Amino acid sequence: MEHHAYYIEGGTVLFEHYKHELRPFIAQCYDKFGVNDARELKGRAALKHAGGAVFFIAASSITSEAQQALLKLFEEPQQGVTLVFLLPHGMLLPTLRSRMMEYRG
Repeated sequence: MEHHAYYIEGGTVLFEHYKHELRPFIAQCYDKFGVNDARELKGRAALKHAGGAVFFIAASSITSEAQQALLKLFEEPQQGVTLVFLLPHGMLLPTLRSRMMEYRG
């Protein structure tokens, strides 16, 4: 993966594809990804991960407050950390979407 953050809208993706990365793979599913979840993710992503890490977040919804809380993480990414969000179509705010790439596997 060349970028530090990706989004996948509407659909499903096989976790197995990401598990073949040479880095730890952390997957988490949420009904509603809120601001406290965003703070927890920021803290986990800030930890030093030997060789980096892939965080795969699948959520049925994500609050605008959570997205605002994630902006700094996307603006100043931790080296070696890749974030992948699987969300329903139209859920991302333009400010967060502009800091990510759409994943087309």
